[in-house]
Parts: sequence; C-alpha cells; structure tokens
Amino acid sequence: MNFKKFVFVPVAFAAAFAAQSAFAVDVPGPLVDPAWLNAHLNDVKVLQVSGPMKDFTTAPEIKDVNGKKVAVNVSGHVPGASFVDFKAIRVEREIDGKKVKDMIPDKAAFEKLVQAWGVNKGQAIVIVPKGLSTPDVDKATRLYWQLKYYGQDNMAILNGGMAQWLADGMMAATDAPSVTAGDWVATAERKNILATYQDVKRAVEHPGSAEFADARPSNQYMGVFTKPKERSGHLPNAKNV
Repeated sequence: MNFKKFVFVPVAFAAAFAAQSAFAVDVPGPLVDPAWLNAHLNDVKVLQVSGPMKDFTTAPEIKDVNGKKVAVNVSGHVPGASFVDFKAIRVEREIDGKKVKDMIPDKAAFEKLVQAWGVNKGQAIVIVPKGLSTPDVDKATRLYWQLKYYGQDNMAILNGGMAQWLADGMMAATDAPSVTAGDWVATAERKNILATYQDVKRAVEHPGSAEFADARPSNQYMGVFTKPKERSGHLPNAKNV
C-alpha cells in the first residue's frame, strides 16, 4: 500500500509539471521584438488589438522600396493571434452616482472577456497594436494596464506592432478567428495603480504631492477639441506626454 503511494505521487507530480511547463516562458520585458515573438509563438498567447475585424482577415500589401520591405497596407495578423475588439474593453460604469464612459470592466466581466480570447491561467501574453500611430499605442497600453490591474504580470507589447512585424519579413495570417475559451483568472484587483476621483482631487489641492501625465492628444489637452467630453482642457500643472 505504501509502495503504491510512493509510485503514484511522482507520476502525478510529473503530470502537473508537464502541464505547467507548457506555459513556462517568461517575457524578457514590457516590450518584445518581432524576432522574439516569432521564436515563441507556441509559448505565448497573442492578443491583437489593431483595428476592425476586416483588417484582421485581410492580407497586407507589401512593397519593396530600395531593397527594404514596406507595408503599404498594414493588415492581417500574427499567426495564432486572437482578435480583440477595443470597444469591448471599455465600458460605462456608475461612479459616485454618475455614469462614466470608457471605464475598466468589473472583475467578473473582464475575466470572462479574457477567457473568450483563449487565454489560459499561467500563460504569457503578447499584445499586438497596429503600430502606425499614437492611438494604436494607446490601445495596446490600455489593454496592458487593465490586465495588470487584474493580476497579469507575464506579458509584453510587440515593439512596433503589426507594422514592424511585417517590415521584418514575418508571416501574416488572414484566417478568421476560431478560439477555444481559456481558463484565465483575474487573480487580483490592484486598486493602488488606479487613481480615483478623490485621489486626483487631493493631489490638485496639494500641489507638488503628485505629478500628472496627460496622455491625451494635444488638441484635447489644450481644450481645442472638446467632444464628446463634458469639459475641456487639463488638470493644473499636468504635462502632456
């Protein structure tokens, strides 16, 4: 009886270790280059937030300009990537009795969303933006920090996005997404990395207690472009970055 226990415990341990080792890769930092991602496509889950579904399934147009590959039309996706609809990761929530748009979903809703993208527990994630504009970067970093807020640490953004992937001669896929739901779990709710209205109000009332970095386009920062927001301009002493 004791001998059977001695035999089966290592077997169970080996099975558990094998299951974990499938997702054992750690990203080298918050940014990875196309070469690294290409070498680890089977080790990570790629989430592509780079435009509408039409772009996701349309072949890119590549031209050779002075011996260098240039993407005339940045489309298609990294092989194996899941399509992320950016509109789905921002929702309307009620805060202090007021409805506020473009907020982070609650824990249960976000967990369900990430599972629908096919992400599993313990799996490294690489986020792929289109890579042509500042708003493209905004989308990728927004998703990055929402995942971070809910406990995901092992993840990175593809440096240069899909545009750089194509420029480096990597293959683009055009197949329609067929995703098996994953078992990703939101392991935390890191409220310390998300400032509340009261946090900002206190910082404004006590100059020097915090630094404000305003990542919006300059026309919104300067108050030139106001819609669809209720008020224009920026916080006192905020720096536009």
